[in-house]
Amino acid sequence: MANFNEMNFFTSFTTKVVGVTYSNEDGTNRQDLISELNNKSKISLVREYDNENDKDAIAVFNDKGNKLGYLPSDPLLANHIDGGGAIQVEIIRITGGPTLLNKLFKQQGKFYGLVIKIYKGDPDWKIVSPIMDEDREIGKIVGRANNQEKTKPDLAIKNYEKAINLIIEFDSKGIIYKAWRRTHIPIDRITLLLEKQKRFDEALNWLNWYFNYDDDYRISSTAHTMIEKRFERLKNK
Repeated sequence: MANFNEMNFFTSFTTKVVGVTYSNEDGTNRQDLISELNNKSKISLVREYDNENDKDAIAVFNDKGNKLGYLPSDPLLANHIDGGGAIQVEIIRITGGPTLLNKLFKQQGKFYGLVIKIYKGDPDWKIVSPIMDEDREIGKIVGRANNQEKTKPDLAIKNYEKAINLIIEFDSKGIIYKAWRRTHIPIDRITLLLEKQKRFDEALNWLNWYFNYDDDYRISSTAHTMIEKRFERLKNK
């Protein structure tokens, strides 16, 4: 059993660790490492942000810092970790390995596997609450710009520009900030207004910027389709 109070965690689930048959870059064999574990062994989860195959990659490590494998891709858990959410993990069972008959005949037997249970809890709200407040203030600027579109389009554009620059600054403060951003980049609104004012180069510049920006809190698929069409249209102006 885990040596922590499960009541502090709002949900839990069981999963199988994948990639356990590979060796690590330092030459350690994950099968050997798993064979040394027991149900009381301590393991940890670490986000792997530079993983080229999975942007939500979460690696599993033993208490000596050796990689045992990965969790199946889980965007929700990745976002939970990125947002500072509490995580606890315990080993449920170790599967596979040689049977007595395998040992007698010096056979490898089945590959070792690892089944773990993950507990998810709240983040430290003293850290997160100011981040959420900052995001809401940016959202108010976007809302104000939206209300100004019909009567004061020039001012709306300036406020959208201000909001976008604040979002860029917000995102640059770290993973936890990006995880808690709930204000979409108003790229569809600012480029619409710029197009209406025939400021085509400015609109194209913003669109080029956005298509190259790593926007973790992406705009809707409908809005994205609209700006793609706008981009193609403006290239021909």
